[in-house]
Amino acid sequence: MTRDKKAAVKPYLDTRYIFFNEDAEFGLNDRVFDIKEGIVDKVRYGLTSMDEKYIKMRQTVPNYVYLKYIIRNIGAGSAVNMQVNVNGFSEKITIAKDETVNLYMLISLGNEKEVPFNVTLDYWDAEKRAHYNQSEEFEIIIDGTHQKIRDKDCKPQIEIKNP
Repeated sequence: MTRDKKAAVKPYLDTRYIFFNEDAEFGLNDRVFDIKEGIVDKVRYGLTSMDEKYIKMRQTVPNYVYLKYIIRNIGAGSAVNMQVNVNGFSEKITIAKDETVNLYMLISLGNEKEVPFNVTLDYWDAEKRAHYNQSEEFEIIIDGTHQKIRDKDCKPQIEIKNP
């Protein structure tokens, strides 16, 4: 396949994460990950009114962390047959060209002071010409009432050669 054809359909996913509050806007393709001590308990397709109340009330409780993992497709084509893997839990999504998908992580740390996270994105371009993978590792750290994120490792997009 020529480079031009592959480049014309290649997705490119830009990721970042931020803490969020009850004012977060939820999109149609967004997901909510309920996480307890680093283990994904379940995935949902929206925040409930009860979630919003808890998020608002728990802003001062350091053992509950509200993290928004943002995935933006800034490439030339859609990312399809995508598996988003968060700490071993896999969820299927598709991200169209110029689309942003948010993974809202409602994290209960329990007694843990540091919780590692590994997020892997595995996907194809829309014409299934190429298969891609990228990953990111970080830790959420609780220090008294302060919550912070420590970057550990970020592996940029690579093309996976399939037989």
